Amino acid sequence: MQSPWQTLGEMPDVELVWTTDDELLCGDDAWWDPDSRQIYLDSRLKQVVKRCALAHELAHVVREDSTCGDPHHDDRMEIAADRLAARWLLPDLDAIAQAFVTAESNGHAAEMLRVTVEILEARYAALHPSERHYIRRQVAEVRHA
Repeated sequence: MQSPWQTLGEMPDVELVWTTDDELLCGDDAWWDPDSRQIYLDSRLKQVVKRCALAHELAHVVREDSTCGDPHHDDRMEIAADRLAARWLLPDLDAIAQAFVTAESNGHAAEMLRVTVEILEARYAALHPSERHYIRRQVAEVRHA
C-alpha cells in the first residue's frame, strides 16, 4: 500500500464519509459499515491518526470483515485489521529499526514513522521472530558502537 488515500481511490465501491458526529462514530475514530460500503472517519483527527484509521478500516474492507456480536471474534478481527494495516504502513524493517535506534520512546518512533503507537506496536507484535531479532540486532549494533 503506497497510501491509504490512494488505495481508497482504487475502490470506487467504497465511500469515505467525513463526520464529527460522535453518535455516528460510535465512540471510535473510524469504522467500516459493510452493508452501506462506507467508512466513517472523524474529521477532527490529526493527519497521522486519519491515515492509520483509514488503513485499519481498509483492512476490514479487504478482509471482508463484519462484526458478529461475539466479543472474542470481534476482538480477533480488530487485531487482524491492525496487523494488516501496520504491515501496509510499515513495510520496511530497516526504517523501523532506524526509528528504534534514534527514538527516545515508542511514541517518538511512531512519530518518526508517521504512524500511531498502536500501529507501530501491532507491526512489532506481528513480526516473525527472525524479523524481531534483526531489528534488535540493528539497534544493539548502533547503541554499542
